Amino acid sequence: MKSAESVVTAFVVRNLYLSHFVPLSLRVSKSSLERTSPITLNQFREEVAGEFKEMKSMVRISYAELDRRIQELESNYAALNERVGRLEARIA
Repeated sequence: MKSAESVVTAFVVRNLYLSHFVPLSLRVSKSSLERTSPITLNQFREEVAGEFKEMKSMVRISYAELDRRIQELESNYAALNERVGRLEARIA
């Protein structure tokens, strides 16, 4: 399972790639691009849609993992708090 940090890193890297390299590679007009290679453009759109679905599923998994960790910390805190209460009661 990927960590939240690796998911965020992948998201940032993809956004940087899309914001810096894709516009440079698509400097030709949209109409000429569609006339010369409609299959390539459609394949690109399908690939981006697939990667977006993959990214959404990774984010969902990381939130589930974070939620599990928070619940574990809360239960550990409650157990420690109870133990401290018992120790303080013995001392007093």
